[in-house]
Amino acid sequence: MSSRTADPRARMDRPDPAAPPDAFHPSDPPRPKDPTELLREGRPLDALEAARAEIESIRALLGRMLMWRVEVLTDLELWAEALVDLDMALALASPDDLVGLIGTRGWVLSRLGRHAEALAQVDRAFAIGSDDDWTVARLHVNRGLALSGLGDLRGALREYDAAEGRAPLDPVVTYDRACVLSKLGRGDEALASLRRAVRLDASWRETARRDRDFDDLRSDPTCARRFRELVGADD
Repeated sequence: MSSRTADPRARMDRPDPAAPPDAFHPSDPPRPKDPTELLREGRPLDALEAARAEIESIRALLGRMLMWRVEVLTDLELWAEALVDLDMALALASPDDLVGLIGTRGWVLSRLGRHAEALAQVDRAFAIGSDDDWTVARLHVNRGLALSGLGDLRGALREYDAAEGRAPLDPVVTYDRACVLSKLGRGDEALASLRRAVRLDASWRETARRDRDFDDLRSDPTCARRFRELVGADD
């Protein structure tokens, strides 16, 4: 399956993912007045409130910086290092960010082969809940990845079907669904799902060329030619 991010929070609202986040963000609270100045003015309660606001601003910056690091580390497939930064980000997270971060932690644990732990993390994220279709779809994807790693391919397919119901235009969903269908020996359905993923995002063609999850398609005489034509490779 793809190692591309299934993380609801990994792609930040920055125009250049190669650059770290700015020191301050439009969603940050306004910069407070210097607490030391307020204390000198004889306003200790205002100084304490200004210090609290400054801490919240720094906390928001640290959270964004950690998630930027997670994005880069997962792109490099440095999963253990990404897990360390995710745990730090979770310690700083606001309630609104918990579902995405916990789901992402499950995804990274699966990439580390720790599928039972991954499943527990994703179940925890589902228990908290989200009203966002895309976020819920990615949680289903992450649960599907964990179940697949545990050998429950039919359970994984149920998760990808649920994800597709939430986010039918998400190529991650349709691509990973194709992987599971291939491993289940359902070649025609796998090719149809892979074709949808490539139609949504042509870069998945290159991913599929080297993905071992499609070995059954490559070896199936009824599917091999169509697979090669779809991904543009001679196996």
